[in-house]
Amino acid sequence: MTRYQGALPEHVSVIKKFCLSTDVIVYDSKNFPYKRAVDELVKLTTFNNPLSKLECIVRTSRNIVRCVEEHYDSIGKSGYRIGNAIGCDDFLPILSYIVVKTANPQIVSECSAMEEFIQEGYLFGEEGYCLTSLQTALGYVLRTLVTM
Repeated sequence: MTRYQGALPEHVSVIKKFCLSTDVIVYDSKNFPYKRAVDELVKLTTFNNPLSKLECIVRTSRNIVRCVEEHYDSIGKSGYRIGNAIGCDDFLPILSYIVVKTANPQIVSECSAMEEFIQEGYLFGEEGYCLTSLQTALGYVLRTLVTM
């Protein structure tokens, strides 16, 4: 996974309006799209209980939306972001990009443990959606990396 850490959003099928790139911004290892969400997901392995880990995944998902909003605000297109609601078809490639940037193969076992030990009631709301989305993104990344 660490081999692809330098990937850009377009490398994992993120559509152009969510790649968050401009002619002015130069990306490097310390400044890249969705950095806030990547930084949050990196913390996943530091939590000791499944609920804290699940909350970390929810924060990661919310940070994806914040990153898009902040990007459009920063380039003076605040009104434009309203038309950029992130649907599931857009969200999964972005989350896949974040998984790649995180470069932590332990995320796979973390998701399995959470699914096993989280109380069932949490799996039906936002938390469950976020966990399922992360598992789907992981599956996509793992299948894609194997074929590369």
